[in-house]
Amino acid sequence: RLQIYTDDMTGASNRKHFIEILEDPDELKDDLCISVIDVNGLKETNDTLGHAAGDEMICAVPIFAREAFGKDVDISRIGGDEFAIITYGLINEVNLSVGMAFRAENSELSPEGLFQTADKFMYEDKSAYYRLKGNDRRHR
Repeated sequence: RLQIYTDDMTGASNRKHFIEILEDPDELKDDLCISVIDVNGLKETNDTLGHAAGDEMICAVPIFAREAFGKDVDISRIGGDEFAIITYGLINEVNLSVGMAFRAENSELSPEGLFQTADKFMYEDKSAYYRLKGNDRRHR
């Protein structure tokens, strides 16, 4: 039964499991929340770094989603690089800032340098988020 409902590549639930949850009247509670996640830049990653790198991106989604939404959520891979997350009673919005640095693009950097670069990109992403929201975090 576990194999029938599990995506082989990511270990997340699969589309069949997701659809069965949605069709189960017992799951249609008032605090049901469905979130959908799609990986940005997958084609570019596949084209420049190869499909193994793209697969790594896809496999990272359930890991990050569990960190963001909690361990007890249902995460389903519903197609290629698209995932659905089913939660109950969760807050309305989860926002993440992400920074990534790849050794292939920064071969001169040490692991610490890669971390510092990724950290810098994360803060740039976070700043852009707050600018878009019209909220300058430095002036609260």
